[in-house]
Amino acid sequence: DSDFLATESDDTSNSEHISEESDLSNSDFEHGDVVTTILDAFKLFFTNEMLELIVLHTNLYDKRYYDKKIRPRQDSNNVRSDSHFWKPVDRIELKSFIGLLIQSGVHRSNHELLNDLWDIRQKNYSCRFF
Repeated sequence: DSDFLATESDDTSNSEHISEESDLSNSDFEHGDVVTTILDAFKLFFTNEMLELIVLHTNLYDKRYYDKKIRPRQDSNNVRSDSHFWKPVDRIELKSFIGLLIQSGVHRSNHELLNDLWDIRQKNYSCRFF
């Protein structure tokens, strides 16, 4: 019981409202802008700065993974392998990927193969997010 009390929130404020001054979300929307599209709503949650940071660390992760896992195997075999090919992602690709994840959740497509979600010939790809 005492462990539970130690992990409870220390928030004792009565205010459930977050003031504009304390809102540090850094949204790309200005005060008074109206959300009229899915993309407008998306931008409320993901700023360009956030997306660039995700892109940066995704690409850095691949470089570390490649240097740690793939390169030693290639060096030990003295054979060049093209099996590990990574094209660095950019912000547009990241937005598309997140959009596909959202779309699969909305359409309850969580049991579809990942390749099917990317297939532009599929009928369910007609929802355009970006």
